[in-house]
Amino acid sequence: MSASFFKETVSYYGRHNFVLNHYIREIEKLSRLRPADALALKRQKAMELIRNAAKTPFYRQLYAGIDLNRNFTEVYDSLPQLTKTDLRANALNMLTRPQSLLKKAHTSGTSGSPLTVYRSVRSIIREYAHVWFFRREHGLYLGDRIVSMRGVLDATTFRYFNKAENTLYLSSYLLSSKTIHQYAEQLLHFRPKAIFSFPNTLFALANFLKDAGLQVEVPLIFTSSETLYPFQRERIEKELNGRIFDWYGNAERTIALGQCEMGYYHEAPLYGISEFDEKGAVTTSLINRAFPLIRYFVDDHFTVMPDDCPCGRGRGVISIDGRSEDFVRLPNGTQVVGLGLAFREIPHLRFAQIFQDEISSLRINVVTGADFNVADEELLRHKLNLLLNNSINITFNKVEENEIVKSPSGKYRLVMSTVSSCS
Repeated sequence: MSASFFKETVSYYGRHNFVLNHYIREIEKLSRLRPADALALKRQKAMELIRNAAKTPFYRQLYAGIDLNRNFTEVYDSLPQLTKTDLRANALNMLTRPQSLLKKAHTSGTSGSPLTVYRSVRSIIREYAHVWFFRREHGLYLGDRIVSMRGVLDATTFRYFNKAENTLYLSSYLLSSKTIHQYAEQLLHFRPKAIFSFPNTLFALANFLKDAGLQVEVPLIFTSSETLYPFQRERIEKELNGRIFDWYGNAERTIALGQCEMGYYHEAPLYGISEFDEKGAVTTSLINRAFPLIRYFVDDHFTVMPDDCPCGRGRGVISIDGRSEDFVRLPNGTQVVGLGLAFREIPHLRFAQIFQDEISSLRINVVTGADFNVADEELLRHKLNLLLNNSINITFNKVEENEIVKSPSGKYRLVMSTVSSCS
């Protein structure tokens, strides 16, 4: 046995062990609870969390004057909401355990300066268990062949096979029209059951495959960490001949939503409490008692189902349309989300990004194929005008793919606006 394989094996079983399997089985049992029983258990865990958090300096002061001995219904709605500003200023005073026993992590900072968050070892394993339970629901199991393109490898390493994980890592930084045949060859030879990646990486992969006339098949496609736009889903599923199941979560670990087989998002069992409205979601984590975030505001835009989902998991979320910064604001003050719909079925369009620097106009950077023509541009303009009520001037600017703006961590946003927060 080589030293590298020994190291990989130790690392693998450090994460994929009896503790993880125990938590996965626990989540599976929770998923089978009757809705009333699941709600009662969630409320019980929430009250335990709240009363324990009230012993910390931050929450003791925040909850002064609130009687926490009442029941959940009486207590929960009376608790103040937390914001990123609160977290940034008071994180260390929220901890229920010594900082030295916790893992420090940071948000990506796509909507401002990064936040520092803290995770216990138990919460890290529980998070991993929730993710693997979600994957298992859709037919992927530990040990199955997986390709990962999540930025693990840099621009100096094309591929790396981790035998212990049975996972082939491919660099997302070397993906181009010149290298696409190498990527296709790896996928065809390895025959993965699933691929893990970000939507913008898979969208680029799908575009290059389409342009090169290459055929691959990856049955299960798991995306996360970015907004998955409809036009991306359509292209990715077609070119990879697979089905996307998207996972939504945040670095603060207060909310986790996974897509069901019907395409709707549902809360992970006993992961947290989420209340949705037109502004975002008020969330409470139930998996990290060491760093309690209670009624923490998440400023993404959620469209909730009007009725229960046919999958049997109750009412879910239809779509997650990105952060409040992703709104396009019309001159009459209306905020428009969901503009990704306009980019579906536009011939020869590879990538697009919307810039709003003033209230009356949009500049749209487009990456196009060689056959993109005036008719394609006018079709896109027409579809955008339908969503924007013909109230904004639209100009198109052809750019190269490397000119698409991404965050320092490589995340892509459809809308880049400097006026969406203005009144």
